[in-house]
Amino acid sequence: MSNNDGGFSRAVANSASRGRKVLDIAPRDAENTGMRLAIVMAAALGLGGCLLELPGPGADGESDGPDLAHIDLEGAPQDEPQEAPPTAPAVESPGEPADVPDQHLEVAVEGAPELSGRFWAWDTVCLPPGGAATIKSLRPGYELALADPGAWTGAGGKAEPSGGDVLALKVPQKPGGMYRLEMRGAKRVAFWLCVLTEAAATRDRRPGTWRLKIGRETLGTYADPAASASRLVREHKDLYAPPRHFLRIDGSTERLQLAPHLLAGQMVSFIEVDGRKTKRRHTAWFPPNRPLIEKLERLSRELAAGGVRFKRLTINSGFRSPVYNARIGGSGYSRHMFGDAADVMVDQDGNDRMDDLNRDGVCDHRDALVVAQALRKLELAGSVRPGGIGVYGYDTAESCAAFVHVDARGFVTRWGSDYRRGRSLALNWWPPEEFKEDESD
Repeated sequence: MSNNDGGFSRAVANSASRGRKVLDIAPRDAENTGMRLAIVMAAALGLGGCLLELPGPGADGESDGPDLAHIDLEGAPQDEPQEAPPTAPAVESPGEPADVPDQHLEVAVEGAPELSGRFWAWDTVCLPPGGAATIKSLRPGYELALADPGAWTGAGGKAEPSGGDVLALKVPQKPGGMYRLEMRGAKRVAFWLCVLTEAAATRDRRPGTWRLKIGRETLGTYADPAASASRLVREHKDLYAPPRHFLRIDGSTERLQLAPHLLAGQMVSFIEVDGRKTKRRHTAWFPPNRPLIEKLERLSRELAAGGVRFKRLTINSGFRSPVYNARIGGSGYSRHMFGDAADVMVDQDGNDRMDDLNRDGVCDHRDALVVAQALRKLELAGSVRPGGIGVYGYDTAESCAAFVHVDARGFVTRWGSDYRRGRSLALNWWPPEEFKEDESD
């Protein structure tokens, strides 16, 4: 699995003209508003393609739809892929999204909507230190209980059951704790409760800006959204508050399951130094965002239902600290800094390039459109939190060929760029009535 913040550490124009493998940067203007469009795609898109290989039946032994991760009810989730369904026919319009199986838990975290949502078996439930949360079982006949209530209360936490299927929690104050939560009924399903670390936020010199720091590490400064040149950013300024709670990624947490086909270690990419891959991340911290996590999982399942085969989405760029985002030339209001954005591609063969999803013999922006149209389908159906979808294509052999930016910012934006012969051409890949924006930022 590739997970590298690669040649995107150069300027966009540089990487496009030199044909470098571009893996971790977006044009400054793209993520905040739509780009002015220079070309129009004339042909309808055919979305048939390879099969996504997501393994087995669900955690409770029921059929969870095509290719769901098999969960061992008495142990950790198994990671071995099983046989995928036959190739689905080509799809030429968004239509209805594939059925998504019911999840197991619903979690409401007081004052932290970014941590609230629904969870599958063995998912990690991220909680703020000293916070309050209500957890509800979504499966009739199942009760919730901490596997070791003494460890939870001994750390200063409280747990009050209500009717068996609801658990009201007061979270321990000390960050870094991991506690097992069980759903007990006809079968036993488990989850992990993880206590996050709260960042220290101080006012920066400029009005409306905040500087974030965790321990000795300065993550950087978040700009004032009210001062943005983008109308959309200004109108949604409440969605641009700095993230507060962070998970530390290390050897003990990088394989935590955020969703059945998403691991914590994927959310902060490895970087390249002098064009060579490393096993070093630009930061060990990232702010979990449940709407994005659910969106990526549902995207995986939607692609599976459409006939794409892979084990997990490859995330080229996930969370970026403001310091790192500025270093690589990212937008001053990039959603990557807020933890609710990821640049993804399907790379089952592990060659650091988008796979040929539409089977036309070429890896390019048309393969990214397979992913983008699956996202559109989910957003239009209201199955996921709306956000930005950006399509990128590159024509050099050294590049990643294509990828898709996806975020869960809470309002719709669309854009696209196709880099050819050192030039960037705008892609008008979505219906014009879906998103119109004339601003340049």
